[in-house]
Amino acid sequence: MTVSALILRQDFETAIDSARSLGPEHAVPGLASPLDVDWAGRIGKVWDRIEQALREAFQYGRERAEELARTAAGEAEELLTAAGHKAYEVHQALLAKLQAYVSTLVDAALARVRSQLILGSATFVLADVELAQMISMAGSLKASITELVSLTSSGEISVTARYSAASNT
Repeated sequence: MTVSALILRQDFETAIDSARSLGPEHAVPGLASPLDVDWAGRIGKVWDRIEQALREAFQYGRERAEELARTAAGEAEELLTAAGHKAYEVHQALLAKLQAYVSTLVDAALARVRSQLILGSATFVLADVELAQMISMAGSLKASITELVSLTSSGEISVTARYSAASNT
């Protein structure tokens, strides 16, 4: 049986908040220390553009969000170029935000899987779950942003749940 589940606005907002919460006071995975306030502010401005594209994709679909995604990706690449010797840290910070967003969306999709099904008098319990996450988080910010906008607009997270009859113990 195939059942569709929707990512709700609340799930989307939680994912956005998760990414946004990685601010200058938080250490970014892979970095020895948090970025200084100036670079964190610049990253925040680029994240605002990415977030705008994600919001447009969630509410209106990919086509309306494509131009915003291209603009956000362009600004992210410009920021990396401007960062010079700080490019690694800036890149890591943006990728960490993107990963926090997608991880939270995946968690929301998994939370939609029912732990049991009742069919007539029979109860079936969740036996296992398979997750097909159709997104490639490449090192390229442009590719990552484009993929996340696509994921947000079309929900390309596939969760397969298998149920077995509950034992009467």
